[in-house]
Amino acid sequence: MRALLFLLLSASVWAQNIEARYEHLAHELRCLVCQNQSLAESSADLAEDLKREVRSLIAQGKTDAEIKTFLSARYGDFILFKPPVQSNTLILWFAPFAALLSGAAVAFFVLKKRRYSSKSAQITPQVLLSDNERIELEARLK
Repeated sequence: MRALLFLLLSASVWAQNIEARYEHLAHELRCLVCQNQSLAESSADLAEDLKREVRSLIAQGKTDAEIKTFLSARYGDFILFKPPVQSNTLILWFAPFAALLSGAAVAFFVLKKRRYSSKSAQITPQVLLSDNERIELEARLK
């Protein structure tokens, strides 16, 4: 009796682990039709086919890495929400950081220039005029 209960509990835990693996993979794989949704979120026909394929590969005993490699070889790296770092995907990985650093550098130099120009605008040199120049300037201003 205990052995049967143990087997039932083991089967239940095993099934939960399989389902957890499936859900994890379904959220890491992109629907090729919807493109901005994971397989788990999509109800497109191709997504349903891919879900069945993932379940089949899990049932065959494939690891998550093997499943991703198989699907990536078949459909391209686009199926992965996190594409691998390769020479052809370097821009995807590093362009956001480069843009952020460039923006920070531009903001730094703009603020530095504003601070310098506002300080120089506050400091006005005093010009000493001769008596004749001062009289001529006052006459022109009137």
